[in-house]
Order: sequence, then C-alpha cells, then structure tokens
Amino acid sequence: MKQHSLKANHRRDAIIGWAFITPQMAGFVFFVLLPLVSVFLYSVQEKNLLFGTSVFNGLENFRLLFADPLFSKSLVNTLIFSAGVVPLNLIFSLLLALYLGGGRWEPGL
Repeated sequence: MKQHSLKANHRRDAIIGWAFITPQMAGFVFFVLLPLVSVFLYSVQEKNLLFGTSVFNGLENFRLLFADPLFSKSLVNTLIFSAGVVPLNLIFSLLLALYLGGGRWEPGL
C-alpha cells in the first residue's frame, strides 16, 4: 500500500511539474525555435515571392554575402552602433529611473 502511494505521489508531482513548464516550453518552441529553423531554411533557398517558388540554393547565398564589399562595412557599422547605443540606453534609463524614484538608491531592494 505504501509503495503504491509513493508511486502515485511521484506521478502527481511529475504531472504538476510538466504543467508548470509546458507554457514556457510552448513559448520557446513557437517564438524561438520555429523562427530560428525557418530563418535557416530560408537562408539556404532562393525564393521568388512573386510566383511563390523556392529552389534549394545551399550555401550560395552566404558565399554571395561574404563576397559583397558592403557586407563588412555594414557589419562594422552595426557593431559600432550597438556598442554605443546599448550602454547609452542603459545609462540614461537608469538615470531616469533614479530621477523618477526621487533620487534615492537603496541596495538590496
């Protein structure tokens, strides 16, 4: 009787655990995993949006991308922009939060 009760409790705990992680896993699958797989599949195809056709292109798109002289310039500009914008946004948002919070900062809250 006691063994049966332990198995039932274990099964109930497992079901409750799965119920708690199912929404997170569904969000991960639908909003992260499926778009990531779709982007990869689109990147190895040549799509004609006008006629709705697609042809497997392999890594040819990437070869063309890296051969383009504007790609490296665009990549450098994006990295510089990101390196400047992210820290500035963080600093200004924290300063605004301190200002709106009355200027007091209490660590540990």
